[in-house]
Amino acid sequence: MRLAVRNFMTVSVVTLVIFGFTGYTIAKPPLRPHPRPRPVVVKKPVIVHVPAKPPRPAKSHLWVPRYKLHTGVLVGGHWRPPAKPGCHWKDGHWEGDRWIPGHWVPDAPKAGHAWVPGYWDGSVWVDGYWRPEVKVGFSWVNGHLNAAGVWITGRWVSK
Repeated sequence: MRLAVRNFMTVSVVTLVIFGFTGYTIAKPPLRPHPRPRPVVVKKPVIVHVPAKPPRPAKSHLWVPRYKLHTGVLVGGHWRPPAKPGCHWKDGHWEGDRWIPGHWVPDAPKAGHAWVPGYWDGSVWVDGYWRPEVKVGFSWVNGHLNAAGVWITGRWVSK
């Protein structure tokens, strides 16, 4: 038994000498500097002003809710003039990457005429209209956007 105690003591001393003098210590987390206080930034919420619906100009007017154009411009809700006889309202919609604003569309074709859809000419909305289907000596060129994004109104051109 004495030999066992002696061996234990020898091993303990040797272990202490080897690890005690070599700088072995229990790992501690590195000291971190005291965190600096961060400034408090209060972000105000974005408030979207939605005006109250204005009074209806006439009983026959229709309310068009607000919508966003393809350019990102938000068009506020507004009263649309009364329905045109023989037409129905088609809501604004996307055709590919092109925004088509809401407009009146005829319910049925008109003999001898072609429908020219309404369009935004950059400053005012031009309602759709019927044009003669044929004009002797002329060809119809549909309205379109040119390369600069400017609307070119549909027109008759001589052949």
